[in-house]
Amino acid sequence: MKKIKDAARGLRHEMARDKTTAKYEKDSEKDFLLDSSYSLNRQNLQNLQSPKNPKNPKKRKKFGAALVSSREFALFCRQFAVMTKASVPIPACLVTLGEQPCSKALKNAIYKVYSDVLKGVDLADAFSRHPKVFPTYFVGMVRAGVAGGVLAEVLSDAALYYEHDQKHRKKLALAVTYPIFLLCFMAALFSIMVVFVVPVFEESFSQMGITDPPFVTLLIFEICRLIRQNALIIIAVLAALILIFYILWHTPKARYYIDMISIKLPFVGNILQSVIALRFARGMGILLKSGNEILDAFDIVAPLTCNKYAEKKIRRASRELESGESMYTALKNTKLFPKVLIQMLSVGEKSGNIDVSLLTVCDFLDSEIENKVERFLSLLQPVLFVIIGSFVALVFVAVYMPIVGIMGSM
Repeated sequence: MKKIKDAARGLRHEMARDKTTAKYEKDSEKDFLLDSSYSLNRQNLQNLQSPKNPKNPKKRKKFGAALVSSREFALFCRQFAVMTKASVPIPACLVTLGEQPCSKALKNAIYKVYSDVLKGVDLADAFSRHPKVFPTYFVGMVRAGVAGGVLAEVLSDAALYYEHDQKHRKKLALAVTYPIFLLCFMAALFSIMVVFVVPVFEESFSQMGITDPPFVTLLIFEICRLIRQNALIIIAVLAALILIFYILWHTPKARYYIDMISIKLPFVGNILQSVIALRFARGMGILLKSGNEILDAFDIVAPLTCNKYAEKKIRRASRELESGESMYTALKNTKLFPKVLIQMLSVGEKSGNIDVSLLTVCDFLDSEIENKVERFLSLLQPVLFVIIGSFVALVFVAVYMPIVGIMGSM
């Protein structure tokens, strides 16, 4: 009888141990990520403290620029994803990320998020307290990732998004800076001709006794003389125009009309529409893949277009979607997106895989943007060179016509 009781007691201990083990193994990633203090105790990291952070850090205002670049933020997401995938506790991840070489704005924000997480604040809410560093799109993805227990995958998708965003910004910068560079070159060449070249010939003609030069020569000399006499006024007017444009750019209502006009410009507007479509498709696809609701995803992805006109169109589509319209119909009514995106969206709605369809069309839009930028630059370059060549040729003819006339009369 004693042996039977001992066996029964041993069986009960074994069953209790099995239940405890099973309960421990069923701990999800969601619980692991949310309960940071528990994670710290398990890993003996209670003594972790954030490095010394300035009590009153000097806030530097950056006008017209983000506090953290897309490249730096993509690297932050990638490193965060790697550590999370390796089951490193969130507070330890934040401390490690804060110790990496990065901008002061990102470093200070990371340490503040770390402090909030240790106090029991939800990770997404802690990030949302720093909107100038952590975008709304990133916060929404983190919230969905923590809720679904797939934070590592969501952070990897976020890193991919910001890496692609950086690449497209470079393409747009190339499409804009190259014409600006050529225009600056034209302005420098024009200034040299007006300030140094034309006055020399004008003085030479007066010494040679040429009192009746051709009309073209007189016109060029008179224009150059007026520019030299009113140089300060011209510079002041140009500076005022740049300042006015800057103010309008940072005024919401004026920015809306500037963005609307930019989309309708020839060549450039076509590129901007493709970029807007790509940002929307990739952002919406990743958000839906992460488990966000469609209406919430619309609110998050609208500002990603970086175009007030497109943002208003997308929010209007969101209202139509809320009133019962299909996503295909709502976006088609905006007349903003290319047909290929609308068609893929229709296929996605019918198959129930909207996120897959949107992420699939991104590859096509990516190559299309690259082709459009190359085509635009290939067309713009000869046009600007013709303008530069025509200006130089006009000055050359105007200056040398009197000399040729003198040589013909000798």
